[in-house]
Amino acid sequence: MTTTTMTTTTTMPTTATTATMNRPARLRLTQRGRVVIVVSVLVLSLLVAAIGAMRADAAPVGPPEGWSAVTALPGDTLWQMASAANPTDDPRPLLAQIRQVNGLTSAGLVTGQQVWVPAASAVALR
Repeated sequence: MTTTTMTTTTTMPTTATTATMNRPARLRLTQRGRVVIVVSVLVLSLLVAAIGAMRADAAPVGPPEGWSAVTALPGDTLWQMASAANPTDDPRPLLAQIRQVNGLTSAGLVTGQQVWVPAASAVALR
């Protein structure tokens, strides 16, 4: 009779294998990933610049020489104020200037609001 013996060998992981198992995986950035990051940063920068430019345009620049402050009465409009300064010309360029000088983002007025207008408009309105 023959007896067969089987032996099993167990190996313990080495310290190098244990160290690599506990280390987090490195992040690898592909060419496409780099392009996405660069484009995203550029778009964000342009967006911030555009918002800053819009806010700068809306900021009041102060009244030019010869302008007077007028208090808006019920029914007053910027169109009327621009037309009163020079009734024969198109009021749109002056209306845009009045909006810029006063830092207005719309053409609407509130009763009692102080508005800087050309002196000729101030005299004609009141």
